Amino acid sequence: MKNSNPYNSGIADCWYSSVCDAWIEYKFIVVPKRFSTMINLTGGKNPPITPLQQKWLHERHSEGRTVRVIVGCADGGVVFQELSWEYPITAGDFYDQVISRKDLAAYICKLVEHPL
Repeated sequence: MKNSNPYNSGIADCWYSSVCDAWIEYKFIVVPKRFSTMINLTGGKNPPITPLQQKWLHERHSEGRTVRVIVGCADGGVVFQELSWEYPITAGDFYDQVISRKDLAAYICKLVEHPL
């Protein structure tokens, strides 16, 4: 289920339900060219993950729910789990974790069948 509600900000973009539930927040970034440049999804003036989204995701994770943030880029995307989106990552480390869109879709299907 795609979530979009102007009266209840912060809820993850999509809720997937099968054998298991999963809440996934999607973001898209242009990855810096310099590998040493830090990518901070939750800090700075206008973080990609807003403070309300951060709070909502953290609370659901604390409840034991399956919560992920998938950050897309031109080459595919990176799956952040276990609150790892709260910590800055270098562009080089981000590139090392990029998987294809096809593999992201397979990851989500497997996630709701058996949580990782």
